[in-house]
Amino acid sequence: MPTSRKMRTDRRESELCLIKELEKSSRRRPNPTVVKPPVPKGCVVHLDRVGFSCDQAPIHNRLTALGFERIYDHFVQQKGHKLKLYSRVCRYYHPALHSQIEIAYEPLRPWIPFSRVVIVANDRRGIRRQEVDAILPALASPRLILAEIAVDFAATSGVTRRFVLSHGRFGKSQVRTSSRYPENLWFGSRRSAKFVRGYPKPGVADFRVEVELHSGFLRKYEIKTIAEFHKLPRILFPLHIFFAGIDEESFDRFASKHLRFADTIRRVVTTNSRSLGHSLRALRAEFGLQNLQRHLTPMPINEEVLRALQVWAQKWRSGGRQ
Repeated sequence: MPTSRKMRTDRRESELCLIKELEKSSRRRPNPTVVKPPVPKGCVVHLDRVGFSCDQAPIHNRLTALGFERIYDHFVQQKGHKLKLYSRVCRYYHPALHSQIEIAYEPLRPWIPFSRVVIVANDRRGIRRQEVDAILPALASPRLILAEIAVDFAATSGVTRRFVLSHGRFGKSQVRTSSRYPENLWFGSRRSAKFVRGYPKPGVADFRVEVELHSGFLRKYEIKTIAEFHKLPRILFPLHIFFAGIDEESFDRFASKHLRFADTIRRVVTTNSRSLGHSLRALRAEFGLQNLQRHLTPMPINEEVLRALQVWAQKWRSGGRQ
């Protein structure tokens, strides 16, 4: 049995060792590259889809070696008057990762690439960097043509369809709704450089906003490979994803001082209050008002969105090892 004096001596030595280690760590210069942004609680960002154009169809043996199983391989059916680009389409599924690969090949037009490969994520975890790195060697001369960022909002964030419609700004994209999908929101079109969708995602998030970036958008901002995805937070926020509301006090002061039909303009804003985009577009079209951004108040959820984008970009840049 050790004596009490020996126990006190051992405890004192351990305390001195701990103090020395703390002094050493305090003298170390912190490295800013390893500082992690705080993890947001209101929303999470994932890479939901990424697409490539290739010079030939991926080799089946390479995909099966990675654990993918082919679900189907059939001819593409004609859908109405929509231009048919490829003759065949196949889909692979990974039972462990729950991710999928959709491949369209045998082109029907001379100006389109031989095949189009889209990696689709598991809804809960998104696409990881190492997964894409493992798939790319199976593709022939892959060229990046699609990146889709999903922002999942928790119920505690307060972001709903009504909130996105009332406060969402996604660049110059205009909002569209559909009677077939009444809970969904669309901003822009599938043929534009950027297409934004908003819809409830039961079991995954209270509400999801997907920002689909096409080849024109990626070329504009010089994003040529997946290694450059870490640039997306400063590209997307606040120009292409932002939540704001009209500052009524600021706008009332401006309207009373400078505008002749202030009461009529206030009535237009009140009529279109359910949609921020409709309000701004009506003020520009009917009264020629410009620089309306100075009358907008940012919503608190913007801080959560920015932090979530930064957390995702940092994980992506490090290869998902964090």
